[in-house]
Amino acid sequence: MQRSNPLIKFAFINKKLTNKHSSSHLLFSNFAELWLKTKRKNIQINTYDDYVYEIKNVKKYFDTQKLKIKDIKPGHIDGFFSFLYQNGSSTNTILHYFVLLNQIFKFAVKNDVINFNVMDKVERPKKTKYQHSFYTANQLQKMLDVLETENSFLNVPITLAAIYGLRRSEIIGLQWNSIDFENKKIYIDHKVIETNKNGKNILYTSTRMKTETSKRVLPLMPNAEKILIAKKQEILTNQKKFGRKYLIKNFAYVCVDPKGKLISPHRLTIGFAKFLKKYNLPKIRFHDLRHSCASLLVANGISIKAVQEWLGHANYGTTANTYSHLDFSAKEQSANKIEEIISHKQSFDVIKKDSGIYNKNDNIQQNNDYLYILLQDLIQKIDNLQIKIDKLV
Repeated sequence: MQRSNPLIKFAFINKKLTNKHSSSHLLFSNFAELWLKTKRKNIQINTYDDYVYEIKNVKKYFDTQKLKIKDIKPGHIDGFFSFLYQNGSSTNTILHYFVLLNQIFKFAVKNDVINFNVMDKVERPKKTKYQHSFYTANQLQKMLDVLETENSFLNVPITLAAIYGLRRSEIIGLQWNSIDFENKKIYIDHKVIETNKNGKNILYTSTRMKTETSKRVLPLMPNAEKILIAKKQEILTNQKKFGRKYLIKNFAYVCVDPKGKLISPHRLTIGFAKFLKKYNLPKIRFHDLRHSCASLLVANGISIKAVQEWLGHANYGTTANTYSHLDFSAKEQSANKIEEIISHKQSFDVIKKDSGIYNKNDNIQQNNDYLYILLQDLIQKIDNLQIKIDKLV
C-alpha cells in the first residue's frame, strides 16, 4: 500500500485549521489527533508514543459524549480527571494529562479555533514528590564486588550506572568511538530507546539526547576502563565463537549480548531485578543506580552545580530539588560560619568588658565593632613600637 505524502497531509491539516467554523465544530478528540500530527516532527519518538497513548484515553472518555472542542467546559475536564483517578491513575499521571490538554487548547487558541483556553479555569494537580531509593556506599561496593563474579551482559551497564550515574538510554547507546582510551575520556553523545510500533517493541537509536546538557564529556575512570577493555576482548572472542551467527551490525555498540544483539532497555531492567534477587541485594530500580551515584557525590561534599553537570541535567533546579537534602557538608559549612560569627561576637564582648566600656545595652553596629578591634590592635602595636624605640634611645 502506498504511503501518504507527509506534505499533502500537513497541507490538509493547515486547511482544516484555517477554516475556523469547521475546525471549531470538530469533535475534541479529533482535534487532539490533529494537534498530535502537527507535533510529530518536533518531538522525540518516545515522547510522541506517550502522547499517542494518552490521546487514546482522551478519546475513550470524550468520544462517548461527542463533545466539540468549542463546547468543552472546565467541568468536562474535571470529569475526565475523575475518570482517570477511578481507573487507577496517580496524581503525577493526571498532571501529565493536564499538561497535554493545556498544549492542545493553547494550540487551538493560537490558531483562532477557540477564543480562550479552558484549562486556565481548571485547577492544576499538585505533583507528588517521588522518594528516590538509593544504595549507600557500602551497599554499592557490595553490589560491584558481587558483579565481578558474574559473567553476564549486565557487568558493563550496571557498573557504568553505578559509577557514572548514566541514564539507561545513555548506557545502551554508548559506542566504542565515544570512548577515548588514549586521553581517558568518555563522550556521552548517543542514546538507544525502546518504542512500540503496532504492538511490537523496537529499538530506536539517536544522537538527539534528552537535553542539550545531556551531551557531556566525563573522565574515563580506571574501574570503567578495566571493564570496557575486558568487554572489547569478549566481543572479539564471541565473534570468532559464533561466526556468521554473530550480529555484526551492532559492532559499534558496547552493550551487546554474547551473540552481538543490542541490549534493550526492558531486558536490562528485567536482568537487573533478577541479579539483585539472585544475590539477595536490596531491591531498587535500575534508574536508582543513577540516584545512588548522585547521592554519594553530594553527601561527600561535591557541589550541586558539579553534580548537575555530571548527571547532564538541563537545569540546576532539577538537581537541587532532588539532592539538596543530602548536602550535609553545606549545612556544616553554614553551622561553622554561624559559630564563627557568634564566637567572634563573644570575644569582642570580653574585650569591651575588660576595657571598662562594656554595656549590656550596647547597640553598636557590627562594622563599628570590627573597626574598634582593629583600632585597639593598632594602638597595641604602636605601644610595642614605642617601647622598642625607648630601649634604643
